Order: sequence, then C-alpha cells, then structure tokens
Amino acid sequence: MPLPPPCLENGYVTFGSFNNHSKIGDEVIATWAQVLLAIPRSKLILRSSVHFGNPTTQRFFRERFVAHGVEANRLEFQEMRATRSDHLAGMREADIVLDPFPCNGGTTSCEALWMGLPLVTMEIGTYMGRQGSSYLEKLGLTDLIATNTNDYVEIARRLSEDKSRLNTLRTTLRPRVTTTMFNYSLHTLELETAFGHMQSHLEFGEVPVPFAVKDQNIL
Repeated sequence: MPLPPPCLENGYVTFGSFNNHSKIGDEVIATWAQVLLAIPRSKLILRSSVHFGNPTTQRFFRERFVAHGVEANRLEFQEMRATRSDHLAGMREADIVLDPFPCNGGTTSCEALWMGLPLVTMEIGTYMGRQGSSYLEKLGLTDLIATNTNDYVEIARRLSEDKSRLNTLRTTLRPRVTTTMFNYSLHTLELETAFGHMQSHLEFGEVPVPFAVKDQNIL
C-alpha cells in the first residue's frame, strides 16, 4: 500500500535529488535555491551513491546554497542506503523530485516515478537533457516540464501547493509507469519505427533531421 506524501503530516514540502553530485552544477544550485526560497519551510534531501555522506562534499554544497540565501538547516545530506529496497523506500521521505540539468536523471528518475514521486524537469535540446521530458510525456505529465529556470521554479511552486495532486500521484503513478515507461514491447516497436525512418532517409539521400516517433506512426 503506497504511503501518503510526507508533506501531509510534516506540514512542509520536501524535495529530493538522488542523482550523482556531478550533475548538480552552479546553475542547478541557483535554480534549486530559488525553489526553496519560493516555498516557505520547504527542504531538500540530497543523496547519491557515494558522496553526500562525505563532510567535505556536504560543506561544498552547503556553502553554495547558503550563498543564494538558503538556510543550511533546509538541506539534508544522506548516504546511499545499504540495499536497493532501502534506497527505494527512502525515496518516500520526499514529496517531489527535482531533476538536474543539462544532464537529467536516468535510472533515479525512473525509480522515483515508480515510487509515486512527481518529477520537475528542465528540457534541454540534447539526448541527456531530454530524459526527464521523455518520461513525463509518456505519463501525461507534460505540465511538469520546464524550458527555462523561471518556469522550473514556478512549476515546483505550483505543484508543492497542490497537496491533493501529490497525494493522488503517490497512489497512481506506479501503475502508469508500469504500463507506459516499462512497456518493453512498445519500446521495441518505437525503436524499430525509428530505424525504419532513418533507413528510408538514407535510401532517398535525404538530409538527416530530428524527428519524433509518435503513437500513430508506430509500425
């Protein structure tokens, strides 16, 4: 049975990032600081596979958030949990996941969505910068996709205020993830369709251009 989002009991929203710390650059920190400042009493959990248990790493990130006006006690640094089950269960301590950019989360975003946590992402025009938007498009959550930092902050603020939606997503995201993001047969057809499209362009000597595989175009 999915647990309700912790904000309902805590009285404040907890954001989370479970990504490798190397993805969290200066622009990401500045944007996440804006999110925290826009949402009173909100907190941010930072956890990765290795580094956030290290005091030097903690000090590095704490100083940068503080420089943007965020109180140090609004950051919680966590070590990676001992087992995969513990790691996934620990994601329930957050209400909303913040996706880094320009290199989005991959596995961690899939895990968070499967655990019922909505993802706020920034779409960048690269493969690594479109992972989050790809997941959210499949889930019908395109309103959580930002294209600039102002939108990113506003999306996070708006979502944090919608406690009813957070509660609904906590209980409904997993089956949606299972039937869309984890639909391997559909992914295979999408890939075959993409290969066919590229082969057709090659045969007719056409210039390669970006394209999307839509449901209606799948073989």
